[in-house]
Amino acid sequence: AAAALGFFESPVATVLGVPASLVEEGRRCAAAERARASSDGALEAVFALGAYDDEDDDSRPVGASGAKRARLAWGKAQEAVGIAAAIDLLGPDATVAEVGMCVPEAPCLDALRAWWGLSSPPRVEPAPCGARLGASPDALIVSPDGSVDVLEVKSVCPFVSRRNGRLAWRDRGPAASLPPWLMPQLMLAVHCVGARAALLASVSATRGATFFRVPRDDAYVAAMLAFLDHFAQRARDRLPLDFASVADYDAFLSDTVRLARAAKPRRLPVVRRPRDDA
Repeated sequence: AAAALGFFESPVATVLGVPASLVEEGRRCAAAERARASSDGALEAVFALGAYDDEDDDSRPVGASGAKRARLAWGKAQEAVGIAAAIDLLGPDATVAEVGMCVPEAPCLDALRAWWGLSSPPRVEPAPCGARLGASPDALIVSPDGSVDVLEVKSVCPFVSRRNGRLAWRDRGPAASLPPWLMPQLMLAVHCVGARAALLASVSATRGATFFRVPRDDAYVAAMLAFLDHFAQRARDRLPLDFASVADYDAFLSDTVRLARAAKPRRLPVVRRPRDDA
């Protein structure tokens, strides 16, 4: 969603504080190609490429491929560590459950709650959107009362590129604040699942983890869906994808930053567990 919204291209990337390593002109065009493919009935092919995830898309050509591919590989390998950290944080008050692809048209939580034997609180009805959407959060957090949050894990890659083209180790530690460019991914997952909030885990291999909880914001979700619908329509019609002339886009960017800043960090230090063979 963030790529379709133009978050990784200038000048929006500057407004949101996106690091230079993630800024790449033309990502909206790549997202538009995927949107056209799905509208032509080739959604299965898009999923097969793994291209439905803005953050983990390894199908596109990249510059400085060593560092970028290292980040992708590291993130996928460390995802389970982030889920384990969330279990440590939540303790016995909640259950972390597996989940796959969720689409807003399907009442997936109703079926899951029935399977878990939980009561069903009032269902959050999805806002209308013409774009074909889906989200695959890393896990679900199920509270004893049956309410559900989505869990997203972002692993801080300790590898950076050196001028000689090789990789060096530099663990910056978990994020001190919630990166604004992740807000569309979090809110899209909340929307597609029908959850009440998103929990983001920023995980470092050697310096612990930081958690940010973002409550569902229906006004933000509605604005995001309107822009995604606008993008999908223009992508199908092969029209310019610039949002500069779209009303309220600047306000949407401001809301993105505001919601990110409102999320307070909760730190979980590194826990050294004894080895099984010790």
